[in-house]
Amino acid sequence: MNSGNLNVDLIRDLAIGTALLNSSYDRCTTLSELIESDGWDHVSNLANGYLNAVGLDVDEYYISKYTIAKKIWSLSEVELDNIIADSKRLDICS
Repeated sequence: MNSGNLNVDLIRDLAIGTALLNSSYDRCTTLSELIESDGWDHVSNLANGYLNAVGLDVDEYYISKYTIAKKIWSLSEVELDNIIADSKRLDICS
């Protein structure tokens, strides 16, 4: 699909939000809850399925745990890896 007229960032944001909600998370889900439940793969797979459903090339716009962490908690890959390693708690509803 030609994504020239689509707001791909908005579609990716909606895919992530919808995947989180359909995975029984909510807007107050903490990063530690996602880490503890090891929900990254499930949320990522759902979000990428939504991208595929609207005709976006999943290989080009793939949503990983790093994409999710950046969009929801504004974390870089290194920050997320450090938090996962340290099992720190970050709350989006504070």
